Amino acid sequence: MALAWLDLMGTTPVERPVSSWFKPWNPLYRDLADRFLLARRFLPVKGTVVEAGCGAGFGAKIMKISPPEIHYFGFDVSVEAIQEARGLADWGLFFVASILCPPIVSETADLTICFETLEHLECSQQPDALRELARITRSGGTLLVSVPSRQFHVGLPNPFHIGLRDDDDWRDLIARSRWRIERLFGQNRVWHKGYLIAKHAYRLFPLLGRLLWLPHAYLRCLLHIPSVESYRAGRSYRNLLFQCTKT
Repeated sequence: MALAWLDLMGTTPVERPVSSWFKPWNPLYRDLADRFLLARRFLPVKGTVVEAGCGAGFGAKIMKISPPEIHYFGFDVSVEAIQEARGLADWGLFFVASILCPPIVSETADLTICFETLEHLECSQQPDALRELARITRSGGTLLVSVPSRQFHVGLPNPFHIGLRDDDDWRDLIARSRWRIERLFGQNRVWHKGYLIAKHAYRLFPLLGRLLWLPHAYLRCLLHIPSVESYRAGRSYRNLLFQCTKT
């Protein structure tokens, strides 16, 4: 279930999934798959889909995009990831680029996807990234963006999540960046006491923390229990997913 830590062209290391955990029984894969199964509902009948931070192309494969009706463009800062994506979904166009300056013509995408990418940027860079996503999306087009909730990720061993925010901060940031939030989804609903027990156990005794978390995660995979649901006030989630329209 490990993630790969890559040093990109000798500069900043980044986090990305690797093909070895592209398995239906893997909790990390199931989380990723559930997001893209939701995204399938928003695919245009004809048009263009752009995925920012596409990684190794798992999303394009899961969504089962059908060319030539739908043109798919995916970009990522990882050279290795893009090479793998080209082999996994050879009907898409994959290229190396940063979300801060994607080489895509303005008003191109009918659907723009950005899953678990913004938190890898400094908070000061996130508004620029969202404005770039707005630039490449057509008026009235859709953005699907997922982000982690800071309260359930602070203290966990992931040095690549450098731009975490609270739930309300994410909402405000997106709403200020030429996007109208249409609907909010929550992923991986959290039971506070159970989460705190597992979190502290992981920090003090990593093996015990895994033993507390793994049975629930694998059971959810085996029973095919979706991890994404409509956001409900009063509930807490590890991740948020926004459906937005370009204004």
